[in-house]
Amino acid sequence: MNDRLTPLAADFDPASEDQWLALVEKVLKGKDPASTLVSKTADGIPVRPLHGPDDLPAGMARSVGAWPFTRGSAAVATAPSGWDIRQICDAPAPDQARAAIAADLAGGCTSIELRIDRERRISGDPPDGVVLASADDLRRVIDGIDRPDLHLSFDAGPFFVETAAMARELGLDGLALNADPLGAVALGDMPVDGAMASAVELACDGRSGWRTLRADGEVWHGAGTSDAQELAAVIATGIACLRALVERGMSAEKAARQIGFRLAVDTDFLSGIAKLRAARRLWAQVLGSCGIRNGSVEVEAITASRMLSRRDAWTNLLRTTVATFTAICGGARVISVLPHDWSLGYSSAKARRLARNIQIILMEESQLHRVIDPAGGAFAIESLCDALARQAWEGVQQIEAAGGMEKALVEGSVQETIARSRDARMKRIATNREPVIGVSRFPLLDDVVPETGRLDPDTLPDPAPVAGFEPIATPLARVRLAEGFERLRDLADARRAGDGERPCVFLACIGSLAEHGARASFARNSFEAGGIEAITSAPLDDATAAGRAFAESGCRIACICGSDERYLEEARAVAQALHDAGAEAVYLAGRESPELRGAGIDTFLNASSDLLSILEDAQSLLIGERP
Repeated sequence: MNDRLTPLAADFDPASEDQWLALVEKVLKGKDPASTLVSKTADGIPVRPLHGPDDLPAGMARSVGAWPFTRGSAAVATAPSGWDIRQICDAPAPDQARAAIAADLAGGCTSIELRIDRERRISGDPPDGVVLASADDLRRVIDGIDRPDLHLSFDAGPFFVETAAMARELGLDGLALNADPLGAVALGDMPVDGAMASAVELACDGRSGWRTLRADGEVWHGAGTSDAQELAAVIATGIACLRALVERGMSAEKAARQIGFRLAVDTDFLSGIAKLRAARRLWAQVLGSCGIRNGSVEVEAITASRMLSRRDAWTNLLRTTVATFTAICGGARVISVLPHDWSLGYSSAKARRLARNIQIILMEESQLHRVIDPAGGAFAIESLCDALARQAWEGVQQIEAAGGMEKALVEGSVQETIARSRDARMKRIATNREPVIGVSRFPLLDDVVPETGRLDPDTLPDPAPVAGFEPIATPLARVRLAEGFERLRDLADARRAGDGERPCVFLACIGSLAEHGARASFARNSFEAGGIEAITSAPLDDATAAGRAFAESGCRIACICGSDERYLEEARAVAQALHDAGAEAVYLAGRESPELRGAGIDTFLNASSDLLSILEDAQSLLIGERP
């Protein structure tokens, strides 16, 4: 085998960035490259189209396995075993959970995480995880499964003390309890008083082989954080846990081994890789301040729940595939892929199989586990990682200045920061600057909802309801990016189920196909994102034909589609004809202009419109109900 590096660039003439920029300016025809080609992350970090050696941060880690472990904790690839393929079990009934775990282990998973039900015990809603009332229920979950294959992890939410007692009663060793008391407090699932103390008590009880604590980024990411905010939250949570353990008399080095981290990854490929790398660097920085220079952290990754849609749910398979690839390239050692039907209820066996097969294909066919730090040395990623780590560290310092994560949660400063980020993102979703494929863009009105797992309520244990407690004043609210548009779709479907008709809009197409085609497609896509079916006219010769076609369509609203030139010539007359024919609202697909103001156009629909608000108004008019 030839171990020499092949100089791939040697056969090409050398090129400079100035030469590249000159070619770019020629293509852009006078547009400013900085404003046209440079994008920004949700944290405001600029991402340029081209990076070079000068963009590498000073003092960056040059080798894998070296402090601060940005490039990973191991100087060798993870072959032959690869990363830990962890499946999350959310089957509510213990017997269903046991069957799901057996299938997952037989299908290639290397560990299982039991998600313990919160909703049923706290709010009385349908369960969102395994329902356990006693150690016997947990025994039923793992009964008959070959114990050496059962690498067990928990996501118990606020019930980590009870879950630990069940596991202790069964004599389970080597498990990860993953208690995140501050995450549970942030969600309003448990009182702040005593939350951290109860988790620390578990960590200090001397139980062999348990890892007790985990700072879970999914808690914060699912509430709408940016990447820097998620990093700041988990690192600040880790610091709070570390401080509490040391105050109980545990050494800093031993305490660090009791704390794990999990981050959410979505379809933002570059930022996701940078986030995972930055997490290792930041935690190494924290441990370094405690005199621990060999304290690497194995970061877990989970595909983000907020990116999953209920509509066109099959598209979630593409989202989770990108997110999984991101996690691998970012060096995650444990990866959990949420099934594509996760947001619809208890996942089906088919959905779980597809979820685990994403990882298996990337490992066994793509052989990605044999690559050491796939993103290492990439100028763009190294630069983004450095900027993200610095911004996240500023967030950590702000939380510490407020007295630590617990006090910051009580005062609400963390929630305020997250709310601003969440609102900004949801505004981008509403205006389609950040489209949700299959929902706000390219919607499928008659999509088929995947069949989820079935649940027999009679098979569920009956745990004691949670005693009343006072949560923090402003608990985090979970969000999904698609939920605003999906509410509109639900209203439209309910209308169709009630009287057999879906709300509709008449597209009045003026001029030839070349003149109206692009805007008619845009209007169709826009209205159908809200569940309003688009009825497209044939090319209309004049305003009279437009009014007659509208009257025959059965619609109550209309949208004019054509070229700018046609609008100047005909839009006023067409709008008047549509109103005369009974249109209760007339839209125009295009930009508002002085010439068209007062022309009978009620709403202009274009790429900068607040599409969600426009659709909510349309639904209110057509259905009489505003979501």
